[in-house]
Amino acid sequence: MTGCPRRLALLASLALAGEAAAQTASLAPLAPSQRDAAGIAARVGVLLDRQWDHLQWVARSVQEFWPPQDAEELRFILDTAHDNAPHIIWIGVATVSDGRVLAATRKLLEGADVAQRPWFIEGTQRDAAVDVHDALLLQRALSRSPEQGMLRLIDFVSPIRDGDGRIVAMIGSHILWDWVVGVVRREEGHAGAPIALVSSRGEVLLAPEGVPPTRLAQAPRVPVPQRAGTPSFGWQLAVLTGA
Repeated sequence: MTGCPRRLALLASLALAGEAAAQTASLAPLAPSQRDAAGIAARVGVLLDRQWDHLQWVARSVQEFWPPQDAEELRFILDTAHDNAPHIIWIGVATVSDGRVLAATRKLLEGADVAQRPWFIEGTQRDAAVDVHDALLLQRALSRSPEQGMLRLIDFVSPIRDGDGRIVAMIGSHILWDWVVGVVRREEGHAGAPIALVSSRGEVLLAPEGVPPTRLAQAPRVPVPQRAGTPSFGWQLAVLTGA
């Protein structure tokens, strides 16, 4: 398959992702009876699962057309997926053989050596979720000034396999941490109470303003549930009612 027919097939393979992407970033407000910690944590988990689903749709398209004719073909897939999900700042495919980005949204970081980046290391082994971190390479690639602050991300990554089942590349989706912050802040507004987000290691990732550390440490926490088969961040959430 070459030229226009192949491009049309690529578009068809992305149709589901395009239709679903509009639903990945937000949910309708909870009913008042559901605005407890467990209900809010479940909503955050649903949104994380949707990010994983989005990457899997894209990964299937990449794998279906592997090996690609050229980087432009892969970029077409990635840009199409990115255009439908603006809270995802970057989607890229890096090859195992040399640890370099073969294709990426808007050509950002193409050719860059990412062999030591956590998402690449994780992706060579398994489906993975990489917790919030500074975007060292993208910060420079986007020419962000110090005044703009450090770009922070969470990642989902999945291996790409050839016809013999060997991992030949990995695809990574870099999601803006600001999106996660926005999700939690919206839920605070619905719940009418401050919300804290805690990592699997017990680190406070997002603390409500004006809440004393002692109050935060004593707040009951509930896990952010993620669907079986979805790489989990292992987050916990606390709704500080009465704070």
